[in-house]
Amino acid sequence: MRPADALRAALRALRGNRPRAFLTVLGLSIGVGACIAIGSLGIAAVREVRGEMNRFGVDRIWIEEKPGNALPLDADDVRALQRVGEAVAPVRYAALTAKNGARSLTCAVVATTASYAQIENLTLAKGRFLLPQDEDGLLRAAVLEDEAAQKLFGTADCLGKKVQIGASRYTVVGVLADNRSAYAVSSGNPKVYLPLAAYSLLSGDAGYSEIIVRVGDLSTSAAARAARTALAPLHAPGDAFTISSMAEQIVSAERILRIVSLVLAVVGGICMLTGGVGVMNVLLTGVRERRGEIGVRKALGARDGEIFAQFVCEAGIYGCLGALGGLVLGLMLTRLGEALVGIDASPHVLVVLLSVAFSCLVGAVSGVYPAMRAAAVSPVTAMRQL
Repeated sequence: MRPADALRAALRALRGNRPRAFLTVLGLSIGVGACIAIGSLGIAAVREVRGEMNRFGVDRIWIEEKPGNALPLDADDVRALQRVGEAVAPVRYAALTAKNGARSLTCAVVATTASYAQIENLTLAKGRFLLPQDEDGLLRAAVLEDEAAQKLFGTADCLGKKVQIGASRYTVVGVLADNRSAYAVSSGNPKVYLPLAAYSLLSGDAGYSEIIVRVGDLSTSAAARAARTALAPLHAPGDAFTISSMAEQIVSAERILRIVSLVLAVVGGICMLTGGVGVMNVLLTGVRERRGEIGVRKALGARDGEIFAQFVCEAGIYGCLGALGGLVLGLMLTRLGEALVGIDASPHVLVVLLSVAFSCLVGAVSGVYPAMRAAAVSPVTAMRQL
């Protein structure tokens, strides 16, 4: 029997019971589609998380003093850290009430210097950010987040207007564009940025909550070591600092996403194996139902190898049809996941190839045992069942 003859015989057998063939192919298709969608969405999620974290801090470190330090962080530390990174910004945080006439809201005050915008990649909707002149001249300037500007001033232009923050009045010099990530959970109260020197003088709230360093060409680990070395001569021997970065969080987040994707891919693989069991069951049922046909073919001279090839060919067709159906289903599920999650995802070529190949392999392997059973049918015994 030629391979083309085995293929035609296998196709005739599938057409002979179309509902059963359809359900068998559907089982494989669901597994293939699930693997394609899960793998593609997982890869897209890792890429998106990496991009978002890169945007919000992979090239910077945050330095905080530990409780109990004899000497707090001060301007000398800032000058020492300027030799470590390309930009340094001391920061003091507070929560105060901002008022504009009858309108008020609780805001997160970020008292800092001009370099903060460069370090945090802030963009302005209008006006300007803090300038070195604001710090040197103790000017009462304020930069509002877009949400704070809307709540305090509505649709009116707020540039040049006064706003009371805590017990002091500041002039609004800029409004930030929306710099928040589309995937980040809301961080709480809208922010207001004030010159550190003026805020410290007016509020009596001296000292720094932290110092942020943009590391430039250094790795964050190397920058952390350099920062500790730079700060050590300026502090008492027992003083210690917490130096953190986003690099560890990026690695952890990617590891978690990969684990979740792997677990879900295993579930998809189990679905395909379940579909393979369905193929085996269908073919074993076919062997029992077609014993008479097998006996006639053997009586007419068909060899065991030809019977074996026909049943393996049937299983392979199930696997190929399942792969094609799964490819279509995987594309649909990937698009659906893209719309639901809100990330840019497309079927990954490697994931598609592996899923399709695995489906074809599962189909073919699932047909080996039924094919062996079919090849072992005795023609005499089979003929008696006619």
